[in-house]
Amino acid sequence: MADTVPLVDRNTWVVTPSSYGYTVPGHYELLEVDGFVFGRCSDGRFADDRFLVSTDDYTFLIDGVILNKTELLGEAGQTSILDLIPTLLHQFGVKETLALLRGPFSGAILDRRARVLYSFGNQTGESAAFAHRDATGPTLSNSFDIMMRMLREAGAPITFDEHAASVMLSYGFMIDDHTFAQEITRIAPGCVISIDLEGGALNTEVYWSLKNDVACSVSTIVEAVSELDRLFRRAVKRCFDKDIEYGYGRHLVDLSGGMDARMVNIVARDLGYSSITNVTYSESRTTENRYAMRLAKQLGNDCLYHPMDGGRSALAPEQNLRLNSGMAFYSGITGGAFVLKSLNFTEFGLEHTGQIGDAVIGTFLSSPERRPPAPGTGAFSKVNTYPRNLHDAVDEELFIMSTRVFRGAMSSHLLRQHFTFAVSPYSDVDLLDFMFSLPLEWRIGHKIFALWIKSCYPGALAVPTTRLLPFRVNPVRHVQLFARKATGVLSRRAQNWLGQRNIPGSVAISRLGNSMNPLESWYAVNPKFRELVLDSSQKAREIPANDALQESLRKSFGKSSSIWDKVLGVTAVAMYEMYFAAFERQASA
Repeated sequence: MADTVPLVDRNTWVVTPSSYGYTVPGHYELLEVDGFVFGRCSDGRFADDRFLVSTDDYTFLIDGVILNKTELLGEAGQTSILDLIPTLLHQFGVKETLALLRGPFSGAILDRRARVLYSFGNQTGESAAFAHRDATGPTLSNSFDIMMRMLREAGAPITFDEHAASVMLSYGFMIDDHTFAQEITRIAPGCVISIDLEGGALNTEVYWSLKNDVACSVSTIVEAVSELDRLFRRAVKRCFDKDIEYGYGRHLVDLSGGMDARMVNIVARDLGYSSITNVTYSESRTTENRYAMRLAKQLGNDCLYHPMDGGRSALAPEQNLRLNSGMAFYSGITGGAFVLKSLNFTEFGLEHTGQIGDAVIGTFLSSPERRPPAPGTGAFSKVNTYPRNLHDAVDEELFIMSTRVFRGAMSSHLLRQHFTFAVSPYSDVDLLDFMFSLPLEWRIGHKIFALWIKSCYPGALAVPTTRLLPFRVNPVRHVQLFARKATGVLSRRAQNWLGQRNIPGSVAISRLGNSMNPLESWYAVNPKFRELVLDSSQKAREIPANDALQESLRKSFGKSSSIWDKVLGVTAVAMYEMYFAAFERQASA
């Protein structure tokens, strides 16, 4: 794709009424049919998985990659995804067809005969779809940014969503279908909307949801480990085979000092994939850095390392928020965006990550007791709790998975899609369904994770890990890990003090930097980061918001708040400044 195309527009799509068609940027590929303009701005990669085409029956705009495409083609006796999708639709319908797909896909389908328009993201939040409706008709896209630009140009009323801002200040990600614009909603992961173009009715239907009350197919934890390994290996194969299908000679795979990405690399190597290039980013001179580099060397992988010292990646909230549609706080990807900007993607296919492994093979829960979530469950904030009632949430772990995991952690894949599509074998729906059918006791404390490694990949711990697993050969090593974890807790409590009294090279700052998102360390050593927080706190006072939101903003930037709360505040202020401030000032002038 030409360098003149803005990064934020790459690999985005839009569907809008023809009367709004003039608002679609000129570099989009367009198809006008039945009163709608379908447009996409594709980088041209993975072309046989993505298409914009119209037939007598349907108009399709499908973006992303279908990881199980080869399997589905074989089962259906088809040779092309363009033939497969209509066949599946006629046989099963829209919901059942989407449920069969695996991977980071999104899009829209117009049933031309029934006059119904559908839109959807994938099951686990790796891709997104947003919707807006007014008297002109529905506008759909996988990018909040392009929708805001188009709707502003069309003169459509757009209002700052104070509920969304309050949720961001509490959780650090959206826990529901709100966006920062009241008139734009996100189509929930695993859901599809249908819009009756004649009657006007809009329906939302679930085509997949995570359940923990289905019958377990195994009777012992040993059998569970065997099935976990089978499903994980298939998930890794689906991801890496997509690179080979499109002739990419090198696999781009994330690596850290922990276990999630490590297991992706180890299993990929065990399956025979070579020419792996690892990308890793962390503070220099930390165990996070040392362990990742040692593991890459042990595996025989090339390794690209980006040092995050000083927190340069935390200074540009606007760019990251445009790329992740404001669905989560801006610094969640840490140094990842800097690495992606420096890569030549003519040689690499997908980006392979270890996202959400800890939540899938393990769990965020510490007790096997099933209970509803308390307000603030899974939240990053220590000073704000909003909303205070979670009326629809009946299970704590499912709530965490649908919010912090699918809407929060996976939002970094929304950002990455502007460079290339990112995939994680842990988000494979078949693996998820199986893991959540197991007794919770097997997953708590990473019990089954540790048994899986010990039984199937004992060499995985030849290089130490930053994760504290429930077994260690060396008891001294276990004590060292515990001591490091305890020191980190004490250091984080000291972060405000450090912000005022920076001691270069201190043990406390070193400990603060030993993580994938060392915000406390950056705040302590980087005056530009502190200036960003101060500037955002001043701008927060000018937001014309209700008293409750203003109180939450004051708490976020308060003297006793953590740097995590301050970053949530910066995120909310940046979204207001980017998309609303100029227009509201102009209207009041």
